[in-house]
Amino acid sequence: MTLSLEPASHKRLLRNFVVILHAIIELIVILVGRFPAFDASASAVLGLESNWAKAFLRWDVFHFAHIAQDDYVYEYEYAFLPGTPYIMRHGSYLLKHFGLITDDDFTRSLIVGAVASTIISVDAVYTLYDLTLVYFPQKFHLALLVSLLSLFSSSPATLRFAPCSESFFAYLSYKGMLYAARGKLALASAIFTLAGVFRSNATMLVIYILWPFVVEPILVDSHLWGKWKSLLKKIPYAITLSIPPLLPFIWHQYKGYQMFCQASSQTWEARRWCSNQIPLIYSFVQSEYWNVGPFRYWTLQQLPNFLIAGPVLLLLFNASIYHISFSLLPRFRILLGANYKRKANDNSDPILNPSLAPHAIHALALSNMLLVSAHTQIALRLVCALPFTYWAAARLFFLKRQNAFESSKLKPEDCTTTLSRAARWWVAWSILWGTISLVTWAVFLPPA
Repeated sequence: MTLSLEPASHKRLLRNFVVILHAIIELIVILVGRFPAFDASASAVLGLESNWAKAFLRWDVFHFAHIAQDDYVYEYEYAFLPGTPYIMRHGSYLLKHFGLITDDDFTRSLIVGAVASTIISVDAVYTLYDLTLVYFPQKFHLALLVSLLSLFSSSPATLRFAPCSESFFAYLSYKGMLYAARGKLALASAIFTLAGVFRSNATMLVIYILWPFVVEPILVDSHLWGKWKSLLKKIPYAITLSIPPLLPFIWHQYKGYQMFCQASSQTWEARRWCSNQIPLIYSFVQSEYWNVGPFRYWTLQQLPNFLIAGPVLLLLFNASIYHISFSLLPRFRILLGANYKRKANDNSDPILNPSLAPHAIHALALSNMLLVSAHTQIALRLVCALPFTYWAAARLFFLKRQNAFESSKLKPEDCTTTLSRAARWWVAWSILWGTISLVTWAVFLPPA
């Protein structure tokens, strides 16, 4: 009876923590926001007089708000998917229709986006709790630990305060992963499609559909190589479910092509990317306006941004490589006929759970992309959508070694229930950086 009550009591505890955390976040931003901002863009848009909505207007929110007001006008705006502006625009219309908020449309859209972002981030914590229990049945306290760690995210302003895409994308990613883990792959595909309306990296979520259909059956049943007909029957359905999450990004590219390349809609000379073999406005905009590309960010001036993103990237590289090396690759070796005996104490490390394989691959792929081909500091925002981030962080609480980032030396038998120094460092860094990032957000300082 006690065990059956734990999820309910844990969620009540999480709800209380979430309420307190959101109050602290808003208090920090409002108090620090009283100081002069480093960038006066928000005042230029909303006016010099006091306007508490100015605290929402930072970085990407300028683009979301403009798209919400006037739709896509400029080429560079196609770096942003339409999900967040859509919510801001139509939520603002509803509030205006019912006379709930009398501010101007621009301010109203900011408020709507912020409120929606806050609400969605609350249920995301519960979803992560449920997802953890699917992979770790009856491990209620592990699920609670993971959920609590997610509250101390590396980007609290974008995840729990401002009208940004991160909260919506993280929530939908968690929901889709939860349905996929429960075997409801058609529903997972639909949720991932919604996630694709908010961020382009939703295309990576198809791994959670393809893996249980194609890869996992082979790894579970080594005799399935002889049952290729059964496997081939599943592949078309897997591909069918994998297509919808790609459609929002494809449609976004088509709308950009239609606006800037098709002769019937031209009011200016066609842009040079229109003549590319694959005319993608998204990749052009990222390269042209944000200088995104392999190793372009690897300059001495950007070293502080690499250092800021270092802790989360180190955590993900360590845990994902460790899982692949000690859990996934041995399964492939067994499939190919190699002799491998799984040690009894292999189960003591939660990150070695075989069912986490698609999460480890996803985390490794995204981390590599962020390190090599992106503005590396955005890792602080994007990793919040990876449950693997918080599973890896929870793992630190079970490590005995002082240095948890020496993955090549770490062995499963090094796990213990004693709180490790790495865990203490992670919690301290999460709280410290989370607070600093709120201060920099409030006064409009980097990183974005």
